[in-house]
Amino acid sequence: MSRNLAIKEQLLNEQRSENDRLLLALMPESVVQRYREGEETIAQKHQDVAIIYADIVGLDEISNDLPEDELVGIVDELFRQFDSAAESLGVERIRTFHNGYLAAVGLSPLGWTAFTGALTSPWKSVASSTGSTAKPATNWAFGSASIPATS
Repeated sequence: MSRNLAIKEQLLNEQRSENDRLLLALMPESVVQRYREGEETIAQKHQDVAIIYADIVGLDEISNDLPEDELVGIVDELFRQFDSAAESLGVERIRTFHNGYLAAVGLSPLGWTAFTGALTSPWKSVASSTGSTAKPATNWAFGSASIPATS
C-alpha cells in the first residue's frame, strides 16, 4: 500500500511540474504566482507598451533554394539571436512564426528602440556563418502597435 501511495505521489508531482511548465509558457511568472494565490481577475497597468512584429522579408523565396534542414537551422539561429537580444533588453517574446517574431516591448524599463537597433545585425552574422549568399533578411519589416495609457 505504501508503494502505491509513493507511485501516486510521484505521478502527482510530475503532473504539477507539467502544469507549472505550461503555465509559465503561457504567462509571466508574476502572473502565475498571482493566479496560484487565488486571484481570478489579473490585470496590471503599463504605460508606453508596444507590440512589435519582425518579418523576415523574402524568406519564402529563398526557401526554394535551400535544403529544408539548412533553412530551419538558419531561422532557428536567427530566432535564438532575437531571443538573446530581447532578453538583454527586457523584451518579452510572445511567439515566433515561420517567418516572423512577435514580442511585447515596454513591459520593462527598457524601451523598444534599443531592441530594433539590435535586430539589424543577426541575419548578417547568421548568413556569414552558414556561407549563405541569400539577401532577403537584410530587409526587415517592423510593425508596432502602441497601446496608450488610459487614465
